[in-house]
Amino acid sequence: MERCAWFSSWRRMMSRRSTTVVMIETALTRLLGITHPILLAPMGSASGGKLAAAVTNAGGLGLIGSGYADSATIKKELAAAGNTRVGVGFITWALDKNPAALDVALAAQPPAVMISFGNPMPYARAVRDAGVKLICQVQTLTEALEAASAGADSSLRKAATRAGIRGRRGGRWVSFQPWWMPSARSRSWLQAASLTDAVLPLP
Repeated sequence: MERCAWFSSWRRMMSRRSTTVVMIETALTRLLGITHPILLAPMGSASGGKLAAAVTNAGGLGLIGSGYADSATIKKELAAAGNTRVGVGFITWALDKNPAALDVALAAQPPAVMISFGNPMPYARAVRDAGVKLICQVQTLTEALEAASAGADSSLRKAATRAGIRGRRGGRWVSFQPWWMPSARSRSWLQAASLTDAVLPLP
C-alpha cells in the first residue's frame, strides 16, 4: 500500500513539471540546421524513410539506410520520407560494388550523407561538390585521420563494442579523443549511443 501511495505521489509530481523543451545549440545543430543534436543512424533496413522523417520532424536529422548501396532501396525510402529532409547512409564496401547508388542519393539533394566502415576519400569529393554535408563514422584513430583528410564536415565516433559491429578486419581497436588531433578540432563530433525504454524502480 505504501509503495502504491509513493508511486501516485510521484506521478502527480511529474505531471506538474514543466514540459518546456530545452534547446541545445551545438556545432552540429548549426551545421545541419536542426533543433536537437540527434541523428538517426542509417542502419540497414531498420532505418527506413518513415522513421527517418519522424526523427527529422521531431527536430533531429533522420538518415535512411541504403540497403547495402541498393539504388532501388534508396529511391523507395526517400519516397517514404515524402518531402521531409533526410540523409542517406552508406557502407564503403557496399558502395564500392555499386558507386552509382551515391549518384541516386545525391540527386535527391539530402542534407547529409554518412559513410561508414572504410576510407571515405573516393566518394568525398562527389558529396562535397553536390553541396551535401559529409559525415564519416570512425572506429579508430586511423579512420579519424582519413575522415579529416577527406574533408568530413562531421565525424561519428563509434565504440568498438557498440552493437557488436566491427568495421575493418585486423588492426587494433583504440579509444581516442578527437581533440588530440589538431586537424579535427574545427569539426563537429558525435558519439554513437543506443536508447531504450527505461522502467523506474520503486524504492
